[in-house]
Amino acid sequence: MAVLQDYLNIVQGCIPTYPTLNTAQIIQQVNLARNRVALWTNCTKSTMQYPLTANTSTYPLSTIFGNVIPTGIEDIWVWFGNFKYQLEKGTIDSYVLPMTAYPVKYWLSNQSIVFYPAPSQAYNTDIVYTYQPVALVNTTDIDNDIPTVYAQAVGYLAASNSALLDANMQLSQAYEQLAKQVIQEVNPNRW
Repeated sequence: MAVLQDYLNIVQGCIPTYPTLNTAQIIQQVNLARNRVALWTNCTKSTMQYPLTANTSTYPLSTIFGNVIPTGIEDIWVWFGNFKYQLEKGTIDSYVLPMTAYPVKYWLSNQSIVFYPAPSQAYNTDIVYTYQPVALVNTTDIDNDIPTVYAQAVGYLAASNSALLDANMQLSQAYEQLAKQVIQEVNPNRW
């Protein structure tokens, strides 16, 4: 697993004016690059089990995910006995509330997941989601979110972002293309 210093070393080797740049800004660019790699590769996809309670249709994201910052809800499955069923993603416009039964749809509203109909009893769910990587702050912080295979891509994207800080658009574009090439080698069908 990479540490923040590994990414800083890549940027240092890529940007000729690295010593003149603000370290805090470069660290910010590393974290932005990690977010982009996570979105591009779906490498921060995870599944969480969450219990629904009877007669409750709305669940705040902060209650479900705690300190994790979800960037997308991919699927929600509800367990009914030994079987699980995928819920359809819907919109609030189509439904009349309140009603309780077995949930068949969900949507996102005001930083919450809303289930329709509201569960008539307790059900367990599997929520498939993507999340924002935890920011790296100290040079020894370990990147537990981005697989090592993408470390070079993160470094190149951070170099691309840092080149923009230095007003070097041509260098920025070159390193973004290198980052995409690294990702393409790992995921041949990505672009």
